[in-house]
Amino acid sequence: MFELGGLSINRHGTENNLTYIDMSDEKLAVLYVKNKDELAFNELVSRFGDKIYRLSLRITKSPQLAEEVLKLVFIKLIEKLGDFRGSSELATWIYTITKMRASIY
Repeated sequence: MFELGGLSINRHGTENNLTYIDMSDEKLAVLYVKNKDELAFNELVSRFGDKIYRLSLRITKSPQLAEEVLKLVFIKLIEKLGDFRGSSELATWIYTITKMRASIY
């Protein structure tokens, strides 16, 4: 069990505790950065993976390149998620990274 901003977080979830699926993207990012919580990161992958792939595919016009961009974006998130300052939504930050990576191809 974790404490995050006064919330009790149980990985498996109960009706009295917040589960990963109920958390905002930003709370998941904080959990990952502070605790290296892989389940929190996996939830972000679940939420954004398909969207990142589709955006990358629209830009690159190639399924193979879109897959490569997807991998690069998640690697960048692992490296830089601690730099996210919340001046925009996490989704906006992720899509900006995706556009920059995809435009290289």
